[in-house]
Parts: sequence; C-alpha cells; structure tokens
Amino acid sequence: MPKSKFASTMKNRVKCENNIKQKFPVNQLWEWQTKQLCRPLFVLHSGPPYANGPLHIGHFLNNIQKDIIVRYKLLDGHRIDFRPGWDCHGLPIELKALQLNKTNSNKQNQITIRRLARQFATEELEKQKNEFHSWGILADWNNCYRTFNKEYIIDQIKLFWKLY
Repeated sequence: MPKSKFASTMKNRVKCENNIKQKFPVNQLWEWQTKQLCRPLFVLHSGPPYANGPLHIGHFLNNIQKDIIVRYKLLDGHRIDFRPGWDCHGLPIELKALQLNKTNSNKQNQITIRRLARQFATEELEKQKNEFHSWGILADWNNCYRTFNKEYIIDQIKLFWKLY
C-alpha cells in the first residue's frame, strides 16, 4: 500500500485552513482577473439557491463543480464573470419566517409576512454567502444579486414586458 506524508486526520484543521487562505487569497485573484480586459469574457450563469436555511452537500457539490469550470477557464486565458445570487421569494421562506417569529399567518397581513420573510432571507443569505466564500469559491462576492432587490424586480418586469 502506498504511503503518504499527508495526514489523514487534520488535528490543526483551522490553522491549516487559515494558512491556505493567507497563501492563496481568492479576493486578490478575482480582482486581478477582472482587470485583464484583453482576455475573452466567460460568463457563468448560476441558478440561485433559496435563502431558506443552512447549506448542504448539494450546495457544496454544485458550487465546487462551478468553481472547477471557472478556474479552468481562467487558466485557459479567459476573464470570468460569475455573479452569485439568491432566490429570496417563495412559500418555504415565508413559512420559516413565520415559524421563527411564532406567528400565525392568518393573523398577519401580507406586508408583515413579506417583511418577516425578507428579514429571514437576508439573514440566511448572509450566512450562506459567508460559507460559500469560506469554501474559496471564485466569484464576484461583492456584487451578488438578490431577487428581492428593487432593481432586480424592475429588470424582471421589463423582460416580461418585452416578451408581451
């Protein structure tokens, strides 16, 4: 059986992870590549996760695959446009917000429910964003989109108007 000097258990995992982050800062790589205007642009569109709870192995697998593609394209001479985002609407978000606030949806008006859902989604997406960033995913983390932003909603309405 082959032997490896690589430890199979990482007793100092946090120290090791911080060491890697210092040696290979993802933010600096992202900023550098955005300034390489002579390179052809590669755009990666990504279906956004719901901002309704903690990340799971499916999120990890999905984003690691995208990260591999993005880094390959960068090595292949491209400039990358990968802007992550979050779907901040939907019944699961509303139900979790109501559950956490221990309120009955029958006693709340629509505006209150939406306010609670927006607050819940904002908190969850920040947690998810920090976790994605800690994984070292190469993306534009300073320019994320959120489906509850007014600009995003206005753009969607304009697109539907064009289709009409």
